[in-house]
Amino acid sequence: MSSHTNSNEGENGKEKNLDDVQPKHITLKVKGQGDNEVSFKMKRTAPLDVLMKRYCEEMSLDMKSLAFLYDGRLVKPFNTPEKLGMEENDLIDAMLHMSGGC
Repeated sequence: MSSHTNSNEGENGKEKNLDDVQPKHITLKVKGQGDNEVSFKMKRTAPLDVLMKRYCEEMSLDMKSLAFLYDGRLVKPFNTPEKLGMEENDLIDAMLHMSGGC
């Protein structure tokens, strides 16, 4: 019985430690030009190009025509949510590239 109690204590200790560790997955929101907002669940360690491609497919847009911004900074496809310090339900802006000239 004492070993059972010890294992429970160990499990409780593990549970407390797991609360301090971030979950493996994160939900991020991508907001386009209008009021449309799309949520994606992905691994924290996965490159954000996965999210970018899925967003473009869902919205029927060409990835080359968009810039993805997080906190006003350009998101590069190889960045990960973990690397950028993203938190649950953070917002990424999908902006159409502006082309122009004289």
